[in-house]
Amino acid sequence: MKLLPVTLLLFLLAGCANLNQQAADRKEAARANTDLGVEYMNQGQDDRALQKLEKALQQDPYLGTAHAAIAILYTRMDEAELAEKHYKKALYLEPKNPTFNNNYGAYLCSRNKVDEAVVLFQKVLDDPHYPAPEEAYTNMGMCLRRKPDLQAAEESFRKALERNPGHSQALSQMAIISYQQTEYMQARAFLQRYESRSKPSPDMLLLGMRIEKRLGNDAAASAYAERLRNTYPGSGRNSSYAESLD
Repeated sequence: MKLLPVTLLLFLLAGCANLNQQAADRKEAARANTDLGVEYMNQGQDDRALQKLEKALQQDPYLGTAHAAIAILYTRMDEAELAEKHYKKALYLEPKNPTFNNNYGAYLCSRNKVDEAVVLFQKVLDDPHYPAPEEAYTNMGMCLRRKPDLQAAEESFRKALERNPGHSQALSQMAIISYQQTEYMQARAFLQRYESRSKPSPDMLLLGMRIEKRLGNDAAASAYAERLRNTYPGSGRNSSYAESLD
């Protein structure tokens, strides 16, 4: 009879161990499904990504990375209400996670909530361990352009380039701002730096054409128009459209 409490205790402990193992297995499965969901997202297979991420959240509703990933997916799917819900949940679970703050900031900026977004970007930049501050500075600058606050935006882009002089997006944004401020030689310099590192988008080729026309270099402007026709023949931005800009 004296053994009964010990036996009962061992039984209860074994039961707790089994439950703990089951919980650990579910968390591991949730992480695996999150990784698969992100992989499917990167491949453009949104339906399969959604299935995996929903499964991950069933397995572990408190997995911040799963909420953050499905928020991005819902953003892509134009499900604004669901996206916002999961961005907030991810930050609730991990309020100091710089990636979550950066992603939600970018989302808020896309919804024209500039001031709220800038607060989140600043939280990212306040983290001394964040490995890519140039990304947050560039996102902040692009958001400030929407306000518009070109002076503050330019300051953000320059800080991005201080940390990574070859950051393509910051270079392209500085070319745009310089053009808007009628600093055409500076705009050309930033555009040339951008082109040395990235394949120009249709918009950047158009910008190059406009810069050269402002500088009175018709031959260079025509060369940009020709590159636009040859590189993006199906973009809808043909030379007649480009030539009508200025």
